[in-house]
Amino acid sequence: MDKELLESIAEKLKDKILFPEKLESAKKFLENVKQVPDEFRINKDSRLPTYEECVEMCSAEDSPFYETKTTLEGFPVSMFNYRLASSSDFLTPKSREMRGITFVFNEDGSLYKRFLLLEKFFNLNQVPDSMYSIVKDYKIKFVNNKEDGSVASFIKLPNGSVYGKSKMSFESEQSIGITRIYQNNLDVKTFVDLCLDSDITAVFEYVAPHNRIVLRYSQEELILLRLRDNNTGKHIDIKDYLDKIGSIKVAPFKDDFNNLDDY
Repeated sequence: MDKELLESIAEKLKDKILFPEKLESAKKFLENVKQVPDEFRINKDSRLPTYEECVEMCSAEDSPFYETKTTLEGFPVSMFNYRLASSSDFLTPKSREMRGITFVFNEDGSLYKRFLLLEKFFNLNQVPDSMYSIVKDYKIKFVNNKEDGSVASFIKLPNGSVYGKSKMSFESEQSIGITRIYQNNLDVKTFVDLCLDSDITAVFEYVAPHNRIVLRYSQEELILLRLRDNNTGKHIDIKDYLDKIGSIKVAPFKDDFNNLDDY
């Protein structure tokens, strides 16, 4: 059993065990337990939903959230999304992650890994928290160019296979193109593999002449948008990884603005 998990379980058991001398025997017992009780599940950041919490958010009769299940090479995979949602459906940090979050399971049904995407975001003046009067004095960290294609990311199976995905599919024309780029572009493959091995989600925009939304793109490619820590959900500064991306195009960004009015 993972040492960090064991230590966390032991810490939680302290308040449940009457005699300290029983703690060591409890540790040894838990080392042999294949299925850890729900109350001892680790979620490294409480703002990020577990699989069970995602399912629960889908369970209400009028819930806008839904789950899509598939199987890749014998491994169960679940993806979550929403339809016809309103701002009131995204009042908690966990609900904002229900935008393409993906869970990969081992063949025995136990969880292998959770893969984040981009959390739900709102336009200026779209919801109370994004009103100009609220955000006008916020310091802007950086401004990204808005690319105009399909969101793209990658997941890794327990056997090491890597699959590209759009927000909710591994089989769409877009996801097939995403995987094709990964297989044929060495810089993309090297960087994506580095991110997956480091528990980082690399979020791209998939653009192509045949995938036109509004803007025209002359070639099929992946444009790097964001990097997220899969364990904490924090966004990672792409500038710290510029020496590792090779020829991968990055969505243009500027970081010399003080606030919204300056922009």
